Amino acid sequence: LTFGTRRFAARVVVGLFVALCVAAVAIARLVGPDAAYWATPARLPEILAGSLLAFLLLGRRSVPAEARWLAVPALGLIVLLSLRLPSDSGPAYEGALPLLAMLSTVLIYSLQAPGPIRSVLSTRPLVTIGKVSYGLYLFHWPVFVLLRERGWDLTEPIELTAALAITAGLSAVSYRLIETPIRRARIRPRPTMAWAA
Repeated sequence: LTFGTRRFAARVVVGLFVALCVAAVAIARLVGPDAAYWATPARLPEILAGSLLAFLLLGRRSVPAEARWLAVPALGLIVLLSLRLPSDSGPAYEGALPLLAMLSTVLIYSLQAPGPIRSVLSTRPLVTIGKVSYGLYLFHWPVFVLLRERGWDLTEPIELTAALAITAGLSAVSYRLIETPIRRARIRPRPTMAWAA
């Protein structure tokens, strides 16, 4: 992409992001909180936030060194919101999830510059968790639901630890046997589109 094309595309993404942020709030008001949390149109701004960051970083070898200091408030706010927002009500169900996506985008941008937060997040245990994070997200829900149905009290440390261990095990297997082979596969677009149709 040329600079002009990239700038135009970034403006288009910004416009769509703003429009969809408004739409997310409208969905919450007109359709209801469940739709605001679960419906694809209400969650699209999160994907577009990442797309905008990709446009901003395309062709750049580095970002300003000062950007590293954005990581501290961005990560702090993400952790705070993750701990304080209720899981079944509140802003997340009222169209506010794009704000969390914006914070995540700022954090990822800031981590492109070397700094203390980047160093901490680059440690082996956290990198390993990051590699299997999609599996952790994907599998924890059915694991926790099935265990609760069988009488597990996941507020108890021992049972919660066991549930997390099961989730981690499934995530590791998924990463090794499913996710990694798919990432490394050479997929030809035309046959794939024909198969999807």
